[in-house]
Amino acid sequence: MQVVFLGGASGVGASCLAIELAGQWFVVDAGVRVDKKADPLPDLALLEGKDVRAIFVTHAHADHIGALPLV
Repeated sequence: MQVVFLGGASGVGASCLAIELAGQWFVVDAGVRVDKKADPLPDLALLEGKDVRAIFVTHAHADHIGALPLV
């Protein structure tokens, strides 16, 4: 098992993490940052080539769902 924080680990916004389990990947949240000083998106490039099987959403705020269309 592997857990990778794609965003939100060091601040508010862009909450996104990926969990690898038995070669399959699961994403928890895919949000945007509302702070205009930083890149608004999590590092979604880390998901390229991954077998993402499901996306789980913790709640419907922009900092947790704003980047869903890009995943």
